[in-house]
Amino acid sequence: MAKKNKKSALASAASRKLERIGVPKIDPEEFAHYMLHAEERGEATRIENEDGTWAWQVQHEGKTQTLTPSPEVIEAFERMLHEGHPAHD
Repeated sequence: MAKKNKKSALASAASRKLERIGVPKIDPEEFAHYMLHAEERGEATRIENEDGTWAWQVQHEGKTQTLTPSPEVIEAFERMLHEGHPAHD
């Protein structure tokens, strides 16, 4: 029987904390759309990771942060680059 991957106690506590303070979950399409425009505005730069993948580098509160996209975000981002992105509401 396959073993289920369970969240660690710390990850579970963090999820509960985020839910309690109301941090919304963003879907991959929305995140890709946001990052597409962040790149256009010069607020995010794509960098190559040591393993050959890429990530976005952004400045947040005076610190440089690296955001590594999930496969779903990469798929949505690539689609938007080639086919366009959703209309703005």
